[in-house]
Amino acid sequence: MGQADHVTTAQRVHPIGVRLLPVAACALVVVLLGVGVATGWAPQLRLDDAVSRALYAGDDRSRTVSVVLEVLTAPGLSAFRFLVFLPVVVLLLRARRWVAAAWVTVSVVGVGVANSGLKELVGRVRPGFAEGGAQVDSLSFPSGHSAGIACLVTTALVLAWPGLSRAGRRWWTLAGVAAVVVVGSTRMLLGVHYLSDVVAGWAFGVGWTLLVVGVARGCGGRRPELPPPGRAHRRLRRTLLRIAEDRLMPGAGYGAHHHADVDVVAVVLAGSLAHNWGGRATLRAGDVGVLRAGTGLVHDEVAGADGAHVLQTYLRTRSPGQEPGHRTVRWAAGLGRGWVDLGRPDARLWVARVQADDTVAVPPGLRVVATRQRVWAGPLPTQGEGRVTGPATVCVWQLDRARPLWAVD
Repeated sequence: MGQADHVTTAQRVHPIGVRLLPVAACALVVVLLGVGVATGWAPQLRLDDAVSRALYAGDDRSRTVSVVLEVLTAPGLSAFRFLVFLPVVVLLLRARRWVAAAWVTVSVVGVGVANSGLKELVGRVRPGFAEGGAQVDSLSFPSGHSAGIACLVTTALVLAWPGLSRAGRRWWTLAGVAAVVVVGSTRMLLGVHYLSDVVAGWAFGVGWTLLVVGVARGCGGRRPELPPPGRAHRRLRRTLLRIAEDRLMPGAGYGAHHHADVDVVAVVLAGSLAHNWGGRATLRAGDVGVLRAGTGLVHDEVAGADGAHVLQTYLRTRSPGQEPGHRTVRWAAGLGRGWVDLGRPDARLWVARVQADDTVAVPPGLRVVATRQRVWAGPLPTQGEGRVTGPATVCVWQLDRARPLWAVD
């Protein structure tokens, strides 16, 4: 989990072993196809040959067709990836997202290097078309363009995913898949790759990217994502550090980790969460845990037998150097809505559990709405009240925007 320094929404869904299952699946595809090529497995080679002959645009294709295909295949180039993600890396560095900037760099640069190593290992020559593979000196398996576009799309989706709606995730995923298919198809239309090369390239690009993400998160980094724009979010940084949505499998935890000079407010949305520090406190759905890290502590949180869905908000400490402490507020005992006493004058939290088909009025502030499917945040008007319809849990933060005199970025 770890202390962070930006307003974000992040998710922890599975332990690293589970998160790396897609990586293993992609690796299996690459290995099986690579072994088939290296050993000359006849059914695979016959299919590759038949598809390449059927799709090849021909040695006598027009100049216009060649130009169009070259343009469509360009997003698979390393230079294209660098141009796309250089501004992203700069943005992440300016926002002090060090882990995110590092993993994006490793992903978009390393995929080409690793793919070249695989080509040397398998040693497959290009298709022999006079105006296709015969004019290319490099090896064929797996396709570098296919791996590159798959890496580009996967990296972009991982970065953007937390900020996308369900519809946005669906449409951007479809657009990404379309881009991957187009680039891979052009490699066969140009006659420079076989079907196995393209499919292995796709699998390698996706698997490589997810591997880098998984390793980054397994080493203690949080999920990399783009810093959200908006003047209101920048103002709230004075007190609010970040908001994280965590989904834990039964028995899963974060591992022992350190905090200092930060307050962590955990709203348990579903399931239960055992907090291990200075004794064992179990928070259940409807409870709010308030952790004051103070001079520093090492603690862990572990989901119960029913898992845990938690919304954690990190606040800059009001009084540095204070003794660590933790307490549980059982705010859901009454009406299931109202203000939670955080013990600090610069931050107020209002929480409501809204039942299905029910609508409640909420006070002004930074509103965070959590359902079983997603969490979204945004400021309410400073005047008047907004309304939220269930089923959902609503948190509204009213925060002092004045930066403490001791605080430094």
